[in-house]
Amino acid sequence: MKSSNRYQAIPGQTGIRKDLHNNRYEAYKTVNGKRYSQYFSRIPDARNWRLTFVPTEEKIATKSLTMKELISEYKINHLSRQALSTQ
Repeated sequence: MKSSNRYQAIPGQTGIRKDLHNNRYEAYKTVNGKRYSQYFSRIPDARNWRLTFVPTEEKIATKSLTMKELISEYKINHLSRQALSTQ
């Protein structure tokens, strides 16, 4: 198996490596077995992304619901699990 010379480890920076092909820094993070990554021009930006990135917030921000859709999902996902006396 041939080793790749595309990336260079950055000493003292966990989860950040330099991509030698585009001269940028890749920050990566694994959450619940899924890997997320983003490229940055500067190490401080990559470090900040690693500290602040939360994948669930990204999914919520991209999905918008109307009030009618929200109530419908609430009834399906929450009320259907409740006993009739608690609805």
